Formats: sequence, structure tokens, C-alpha cells
Amino acid sequence: ERLLFWFNLLMATLLGLSASAFVLRSVRTQVATEDEVRKRRESLQRILDSAAEGLYGVDVSGRCTFINRSALQMLGYQKESDLLGREMHEVIHHCLLDTKTSPIAKSYQEQRELHISVEMFCRKSGTCFPVEYWSHPMLHEGRFNGAVATFFDISDRKKMQKAVRRGEIRIAGLIDA
Repeated sequence: ERLLFWFNLLMATLLGLSASAFVLRSVRTQVATEDEVRKRRESLQRILDSAAEGLYGVDVSGRCTFINRSALQMLGYQKESDLLGREMHEVIHHCLLDTKTSPIAKSYQEQRELHISVEMFCRKSGTCFPVEYWSHPMLHEGRFNGAVATFFDISDRKKMQKAVRRGEIRIAGLIDA
């Protein structure tokens, strides 16, 4: 019986050491994996923030999953956390009468690409500005997973077009005179 007791104790100790080594290795692997995920997320955010155009992603419900610094600035927000989880078509169209019929909301619902050369987006302050934007569905294993939208503030372009039209009218008036 004594021999059996010492054998069982030895086996339990070995099993305990082996389990401890396995748990320690698993924890190290998990920590390394989480660190790698964090580094990749930070790298991706730096890439997104380096873009001049506004970029944001939405899930299948149209809720914000990421947004870059340019989009935050154009929309009048300070931090990504101000918009994460919020319904983006309501954010960008909150000052318009019917947000549900906006082309970008329809493109999310219909899971299709969209390019609009002129539309109005709303800032947090309630002021609106003209944008050109694109929306592209994201698919994962063939299933709709959300969309990525990019946009530019085209206020300066609109001002130049207006100035060109005024100039054309003035030239036409001179020619007629």
C-alpha cells in the first residue's frame, strides 16, 4: 500500500507539473496572440488615419465599427468612441428630414456598391456640407458582413464650380454686348 501511495503521489505531482506547464504555455500563447492583435489593430488605425478622405465601416445593421481621424474631423467629433456602435446613416443625415431613404442607407440594406457625386452630410453641430462618397459591401465567406464608406468634403469644389459658372455668365454677357 505504501508503494502504491508513493506511486500515486508521484503520478499526481507529474500530472500537476505537466498541467501547470501546459497552462503556462497556453497563457503565454494567448498573451502573445493578444499582443499581436493589438499591434495589428494599431497599425491598421495608423493607416486609416493617414488617409485624407473620411473612412468608416458599418456592420449589417449600419452601426459604426471603425472610423478614421479625417472622418471624425469632417463630422465634428473628437474620438472614435463617440461614434462606435452608433447608426451611421442617422449620424451623417441627422439634420435631414428622412434618414431612412438616403441612398447610403439603402446601399447598406441592399448590400450593393454605391457612388454618389454630390450629397449632404451633417456635422455634429447640425451644419451640413457637400460630399462625394462611395460605399462598398464587405463580404466574409460569401455573406454580407457590413460596408466600408469613403467620402470627401467637396465644399471647395462646389465653390469653384459656382465661380466658373458666374465667369461663364459674365463672358456670355460680354459676348452678347
